[in-house]
Order: sequence, then structure tokens, then C-alpha cells
Amino acid sequence: MNMKNTADHFDKGIRGIITVLFGAVATFLVLCSGFVTSMVSYDEGVGLLPDSMAGHLLGTVLFAAALLFAGKLSAVKEFLGRVDDDPAFSARCRKVLLLTLLGAGALFVLILQKEPVADQYWVVHIADRFVEKDYGSLMPGGYADTYPNQLGIILVFYFLGKLVGTNNYLLFQICNVVALVLLYRSFARLSDLSGRKASLGLLILTACVFFTPGFFYLTFTYGNLIGLSLVMNAVLLFERFASEKKWWQMITAVLCCYFAVVLKSNYLVFLIGMLVYLLLLLIKHRELRLLLGMAGIVLVMLLEDPIARGLTKAVTGVTVSEGSSMWSFVAMGMMENPHRYNGWHNGYDIESYHGNAFDVEAQATENKTKVDELVNYLVHNRAYAIWFFGGKNASAWTNPDFQGYWLNRAESGTVNEPAYLRRLFTLPKASEPFLNAYTFLIYLGALLYALLERRKSRVGYFAMITVFGGFLFHTVWEIKAQYMLFYFLLLIPLFVVGWQDVVMALETVVRKKQATTVSGKHDGAQEKAANRTALKDEERADEDGKNFRILAITCGTLVLITILVYLQLIPSLNNLVAQRDTAFYEQQLEIYPSDRMKEGRYRVMSASGTFLNLDAASGQVHAGSADEKLLLTHSRSDDTLYIRFSDGSVMELMSAAAEAGTGVAAGEASDEMTQRWNFKRVSEPLSVGDANTTCGYLRYGPYKALSCDPATGAVTLEWWNLQDENQLWYFTEWEKP
Repeated sequence: MNMKNTADHFDKGIRGIITVLFGAVATFLVLCSGFVTSMVSYDEGVGLLPDSMAGHLLGTVLFAAALLFAGKLSAVKEFLGRVDDDPAFSARCRKVLLLTLLGAGALFVLILQKEPVADQYWVVHIADRFVEKDYGSLMPGGYADTYPNQLGIILVFYFLGKLVGTNNYLLFQICNVVALVLLYRSFARLSDLSGRKASLGLLILTACVFFTPGFFYLTFTYGNLIGLSLVMNAVLLFERFASEKKWWQMITAVLCCYFAVVLKSNYLVFLIGMLVYLLLLLIKHRELRLLLGMAGIVLVMLLEDPIARGLTKAVTGVTVSEGSSMWSFVAMGMMENPHRYNGWHNGYDIESYHGNAFDVEAQATENKTKVDELVNYLVHNRAYAIWFFGGKNASAWTNPDFQGYWLNRAESGTVNEPAYLRRLFTLPKASEPFLNAYTFLIYLGALLYALLERRKSRVGYFAMITVFGGFLFHTVWEIKAQYMLFYFLLLIPLFVVGWQDVVMALETVVRKKQATTVSGKHDGAQEKAANRTALKDEERADEDGKNFRILAITCGTLVLITILVYLQLIPSLNNLVAQRDTAFYEQQLEIYPSDRMKEGRYRVMSASGTFLNLDAASGQVHAGSADEKLLLTHSRSDDTLYIRFSDGSVMELMSAAAEAGTGVAAGEASDEMTQRWNFKRVSEPLSVGDANTTCGYLRYGPYKALSCDPATGAVTLEWWNLQDENQLWYFTEWEKP
């Protein structure tokens, strides 16, 4: 008995700690989401835009009123009642929703047929090279040598390439569609297993489907989506094992965890949450066999990397190095980044690895010294530290689409996407206000789940501790909005339950008020009947009454904080809200999308009267007297301009660093960013040229433009300056013969 009481107190203590930790993070996210919104531009520049907490709170009131109104509609009551009472009908409803998602997702990836870029591109490309027995990426400084944590997914693509052919992106994207369906299905099934009504599972599915960023990641040829689906289905299998005790369930769950980490090493954070979840499950069921599941998770965490390295050596015969030091990502997470945002990727990991001649120990020593310097500065400048980490987390967690729009803009496609989809992924985005409001409601609903829900499931605690772990991990690690999506999806079931608690609390207050009104008008049996109806479940009514008081305190606190922030009386929040990059965002809207030019052959002249042409001997581009015909093509897929010379080569920057002064050369056509130019037309009257001439800037990224030195004819990339005539170019279409 004493042991049972001790276990119960231990269980209660763990759950209390998780609730407090998650509640603190959820509160921060609610405040950030209310006051600022993160915008990711065309070139992955990030800015915080002003948002309206007052507007969000008004929207919250309207949302709660809409839920109360919908709950009173007889058609809604009848439908949800049938879902709860008729298992066959409930199953049909879920099947229709999931099959619709499956069909829409498959159609989405088939229409776009996006090709991978950045890290996606490299893991797929390296796997293809492995199939061709080219192992250059494992040599010092190669991608696979620098990032050996990617070996797992590289091997997955390698074996897929052997089975179904290389460059088969579409197959992986279809797997993403299936994974998304299974992920959302697992959310609903876990709701059922926790003892909830079937209607709640259907509402969770509906809420997931309405959150479109998960849908946008179907084109992401990477392991995030499939990995999350594997993790959540592992939780489902563990939950079933705890009651059904079938060994295949545990074994399959552990394998799901293994392949999740193989596809994306960041899922180690989820596995730590899984261990806490299994501990809670063990305390609840007193099923010692769950210890084997915990041991299996620990083995996965310990053995995934050695297995990947061993398989790589078996396939390639090359012993993989330790790669770039993990300390470089910690240092990067504490650095300012004016191009993207503080703590976002800035290339320091590659720079320090190459700078130390690929010696990981020397790099780690340098990185640790850098981390010590950064930590020391942050400790002694606390106001700056709050500003830095507050802005860093806000930049990733408050982007309503979690880079889903940016991703589908950055990826090029094998087909010219239809105009309606191209508009969907172009700034400004019409759906952004909806997603912004929806994201705030999800954060607030998750916070209310922590505050109001008294019968939290073990799965709920898994979601809370995992989100807290992800928040803590990326506070000190490199961060991106796209990383946060796969934590955020865990909040959607909490959001649904949290708002269900809100509705029940409000309904209880309304019923009590109605009962009081009835008791003032009627006597005897009528009053007793009314009171019995209003307080049918006295225990639940008391609980809802407490929840209403907590809800009132929470809303009152948010209103008070809003007033204090608007009065600039909370320095830490005021500093965060002050990070408003409105000018940056407006510049992005002005710059992008690229002004279109008719495809054809042009002569391109500088303001000094020289012509853009190619030096055949050096391969460099300069401005001289030669009057060469250049072929201009505008890509509909990435909305940028490509400039081709007569020999078929494409104009590109000589360095991907794109620093001021970078020269321009001609290279083989590829999908590299260095070949993509943005054309911005000038509307003023032209000083030279004729009716067939167009004048404008050839821009690269948000801040640089192609410039010509009139004295030497050198063509370089320089800081964009609207007052610099040397950055103006005149495009005259050649007459057709």
C-alpha cells in the first residue's frame, strides 16, 4: 500500500512538473503570437511584424461564442450524438475525411512535382551518387562528411534508389501523403484510447485538416513528416501494448522510433519525451514489460548513429569521420544573423569545420571557446539576452505557415504550376490572416489544456514534455520555423480538448444563470426540475465552475498584459514587440516578385554605354564594346530571371557567399541560387534606347544588385543603391529577322 502511494505521489509529481514547464512555454508562445508575427521572405530573410493582441482577444471571444452557438444547434447536437453512439457512422465520417485528405494530398504533389533544394537536394543527390559508386561526399569537407547525422536518410534514399530508381522524388512525396494521413489518424485513435468520446477524435481530425502548413510539407523530400508519423504511431502501439500485451506491438513501436531517428536525427528530442511517457504508462499500469520498451528506446538512441556509420562503410568502403562539431550549432544558435534572424543558420558550422582543416577536435575547441564568449556576454547583458532569445524563438514559433509557403516557392518544379497555386505561394498571402489567428487559438487552447484539463492522458503529457523539450533544445541550438512545425502539430489535439473544456465551463455558467432565472419565476416542482437539469452532474459542474474562474483569470491577465505593453510598462515584452521589421517586409513586397520580361534575345547595355558580354578566355562577364545577343528566360516556377549567353552558358555569381564585390561568370545551367536574378523595372523615362528598351535593376537577394564600373568595365555584385546609375541596365530586344 505504501509502495502504491509512493508511486502515485511520484506520478503526480512528474505530471505536475510537466504541466508547469509546458505552461510556462505555452504562456510565452501565446504572448509572442499575440504581439508579433514572423514573416519569411523569398530569400529566407525573417522579420517580426506587429500583431494585435487586442484583435486576437476579440477573435477569441468570437470563436468561443461561435462554439457555444454551434453546440446549441440541433443539427450539430444530432450529428455529434450519432458519431458518439454509432461506431459504424463514426468510422465512416473519419474515413471520408482521411480519404479526402489522401486524395487532395496526392493531387497536390502530382500537380506541383517539386524538386528538392538545399539539404533535401544534397541527401537525395548523394544517395544517387552512392548508387553510381561515387563517394566523393564522404571525403573531407564533403556534405556527408560534414553532416554524418544525415547518413541515415541518405541510406534510405540509396536503398530506395536501388529498388525504384534514383531521382524518384514523387514516390517519396506520395509517402509523405500517406504519412500525414496516418499521423492525423493516430491523433484520433489516441483520443479514443484515452477514453474520450468518438466525436472528439473527429474534431481533432477536422482541426488538423484545417491547419494547412502540414499539407504544404507534402512536397518536402525530407524525413520530418514521415518521422513524426512513425513517432506518433509508436505511441499508439505502446498505448495498445499497455492494455493488450501483444509483443508485436512493442517491437513495432521500437522499430518505428528507430526509423524516425534514421530519417531525422532531431527526433531524439521526441524519444526523450517517449521515455517520460513510458514511465508514466508504467506507473499507471504497473506493467513491468514496459521496461523493455524503455530499454528499446535507449538502445535506439545509442545505436542509431553507429548502425548508420557501419552500413555506410559496408556500402561504400569508406570510414565516416566525426564530421562538423555539434558545438558549432550551439554557437550558431547564440549568434546574431542580420540576413535571416538571430540564431538561424549562418554557415558558421561549415566555416569553422573548413577553417580547422576538417579536424573535428580542433573545431570543437574553437566552437567551445566561441560558446563561452557568447554565454559570458549574454550572462552579463541580461536585457540583451532576453531580447535575443525572445526574438529568436518568436521568429520561429510565430510564423503562421512555418515556412510552408517559402518552401514551395524555393523548390523548383518539373511542371509550370497553375496560376492559382503560384499566387498561393506569393507574398502577400491571402490565407496568412486566417493562419495567424488559427495559430494563436491553438497556442491559447494548448495553454488552456494545461490549466483546465484535470483528466490529462499520458499521451497529453508526452505532447507537453516533447514541445517543452523542443523549445528548450532550439533555444540554444540553431533554429528555423520549419523545425517548429513538427512540435506544433502535437498541440492541435491539446487545442481541441482545451477549447472543449472552455465550452463546458461556459455552458455550466449559462445553465446556472438560467436555473437562477427559472427559480425566480416558478415554485415547487418546476424549480426543482430546473435545478436538477442545471446541476445534473454536480461534480462536473463544480469542476467546470473552477475552470470558468481559471479562464476568467487567464483572460483578465492577457488583457492586463496587453494594456501594460501598449503603455510600454513591461520592458522585456516591450523589447520583443519593438522588433518590428515592417520596413523590411514592405521592401520585400516591393522587390518581389520579379517583374516579368518577354522571353527572347536582348542586348544588355550599362548606363555608361557598354554592353554586357562574356570573355571567352576567362569565362568572366564584363561590360565592353562587344554587342552580344543574350537570351533572357523567366522561370515561372521560381519567379526569377535567367540570362544565357550564345554558347548556352548561364550568368552566375562566382561565389555563393554573394558578398559585395563578388564577380560574375558564366557556368553550366543548374538549379543553383547563384544563377537566379530578380529584375526590377524602372518606370521613369529612359535617357537612352528606344521603344523596345526596358530599364531596370538586376538584383540578387534583397540587398544587392549587379553593378558596372564605367572606368574598367568590371561587372560585380554591390549593395543595391537606387541613386547609383551604374546599377541600371537597359534591355533592348533584337529585331527578329
